[in-house]
Amino acid sequence: MIKTTKLILTNLINQKNYYLRHLFPEVENLTPSLRFKGYSNKWMFKKISFIYKDTEIIGGGTPSTRVREYYDNGQVNWFNVVDLKQKYVYSTINKITELGVQKSAAKIFPKNSVVLGCSATIGDCCISKSKSSCKQGLFAFIPNDKIYHEYLYYVFVINKLSLKKLASGAGSTFPNINKSMLKEFEIPIPPTLEEQQAIANFLSKIDDAIEREILRIMSTQKQYYLNNMFPKSNQNIPMIRFRGFSDEWKNVSLSHITNYTQPSIHYYQASKSTSLKNENNGNLVPVYTAGKTYLMGYIEKQTNLKTFNRVPCILFDDFTTEAKIISVPFYTSSSASKIITLTKEYEFLPYEILLNLISSLNIEKISHGRHWISQYQNSDVKLPINIDEIKLIGKTLERINH
Repeated sequence: MIKTTKLILTNLINQKNYYLRHLFPEVENLTPSLRFKGYSNKWMFKKISFIYKDTEIIGGGTPSTRVREYYDNGQVNWFNVVDLKQKYVYSTINKITELGVQKSAAKIFPKNSVVLGCSATIGDCCISKSKSSCKQGLFAFIPNDKIYHEYLYYVFVINKLSLKKLASGAGSTFPNINKSMLKEFEIPIPPTLEEQQAIANFLSKIDDAIEREILRIMSTQKQYYLNNMFPKSNQNIPMIRFRGFSDEWKNVSLSHITNYTQPSIHYYQASKSTSLKNENNGNLVPVYTAGKTYLMGYIEKQTNLKTFNRVPCILFDDFTTEAKIISVPFYTSSSASKIITLTKEYEFLPYEILLNLISSLNIEKISHGRHWISQYQNSDVKLPINIDEIKLIGKTLERINH
């Protein structure tokens, strides 16, 4: 299955590279070699300053790392170079607080801004799918009516080498592109916005297909590791191990690993409200359930409720035993749930591994039962004696996720 998927993936990537070469014109030729029906007028090469006002190109900044209030429980996306690895980014690896934005050079830019790396990873780019900020060395291009943001993304993709050459010619010890240089950079522009959209939509369909195949491969790989990097129920040694580890794993009660919180002061009756929003404007609180729906929507902060802030955590449905990891402060719409967090002794344990340990327990469901306290909490799970082994497993799963 993986061989077939990899072959499909290779063909899709080759297709994409072919169309990237032929759907855009060379500098010396104002007509691309491939064109959609209905478009015939010549293209133009325009400086970015012709397309974007100075205020529509947003630079970044870093709040002082000495002030924890700028980072702790931050909910503002804060782009770094590590986030520029995929086309769409909904949530960045690191976040800062609103206070961190106010007290630094970081600025907020809107959804659908194109974020471009201009320092450490020159030419890498993505599209931010929510209100965000960024670190220095990155620039965000705010959407406007002169250029389709998805088209701009692909323009930066095809010009990655040119952007690197521009940075190398700046005369700095460390190659980088500043705002003035960016504004002078010329990019190909079709005569109509409709042609921009046609090109971007066509390439997006190929990217969507590529992403599906990558996810299929990574999901299979991840499941393989989850099945084999942990001992089977009747064994004490996993099938796959890192070098240097040979001890048998030990049984540990979940009551030693975890604490649980009742949802009472974090419970929002989402089913009785029509005020839940489908999209977060940056100031709303998500409402989660542990069931299949998972994210119910977003709501204004409630004066009579407290957001649950000790994240990440696991939201466990006491009736169905479904469980989900949640990584942002939230309300829950399920009164029949437990919020599971790690004890201080086991806070090194990645939550994805904790979720796998919980999910792997072979516990029979009781009709209308409250399962966590009665069955899960005192069940044993297997963990290695050396905590370095579990940390390596966690890093492996994290790399697959990213």
